[in-house]
Amino acid sequence: MPYEDYPPYPSTDSSQYPPDRYAGIPTPPHMMGGQYGDPWSSHLATMPGTVRTAQIIAWIMGALGIVLIGVAMAARGGEFAGQIAAGFLLPIGLSGCAFNFGSGKNGLRITAIVVASLQGLFSLGGMATMQPPGLLGILTGVTIACLLAGKSAKQWFSRPRLI
Repeated sequence: MPYEDYPPYPSTDSSQYPPDRYAGIPTPPHMMGGQYGDPWSSHLATMPGTVRTAQIIAWIMGALGIVLIGVAMAARGGEFAGQIAAGFLLPIGLSGCAFNFGSGKNGLRITAIVVASLQGLFSLGGMATMQPPGLLGILTGVTIACLLAGKSAKQWFSRPRLI
């Protein structure tokens, strides 16, 4: 066989490789792994927990709104379903934004913070008039806005893209 004189793969013998030309030269800080500024970093592929939590809360609120609108339509008709839909309009829109949290830019984060804040504010008025989502809308809106306003969320949405 023509390849019998080569060492088996993987070889631990380092004498078969040329010496490292860059040995002893320090790596620049912007090229070190583990930083958000490093486009080749391994943890750019994983969404921070705060952003993932905000995404899941938004999806749950949107799904809850759609289910309640359907139940209200079946149980009491269109007028009552319209009242429910008015209360869940912002949570459903926010859940639509949450589908782009993996690939969105910083403008999406700011939009989601504004929509979540408005959701909390309008739910306060809905709670006073006994309309849904009430207290749940306040809590989820404030929670999503706080989670997306954090440093890790800002770094996630501001990270460099390879494309």
